[in-house]
Amino acid sequence: MNAMNPLAPLDAQDLEMLAGSEPGTVLGHLMAMNRSTRYHNTLDTLAIAQCISDLRRSSRSVGPDARSVEEGLVMGPHRSTFVPSLDQP
Repeated sequence: MNAMNPLAPLDAQDLEMLAGSEPGTVLGHLMAMNRSTRYHNTLDTLAIAQCISDLRRSSRSVGPDARSVEEGLVMGPHRSTFVPSLDQP
């Protein structure tokens, strides 16, 4: 678990899936992912759910010129480099 960035352990595809999920389903998806062999109960599911919620809230408050939540969540290998989502044109 990464205390500085709870999103860091997530695979980019999993993060994109969570960002595109309905808000009420994110925690359930995270709990299922956390039980998988990929993550071995190492995810801080509540912190990740909160980060996704905060990112959604901040993208709504910035306005239409803001990056989509999915774009903002998908990060490069060092987690500080912005990499656009593969679904975006």
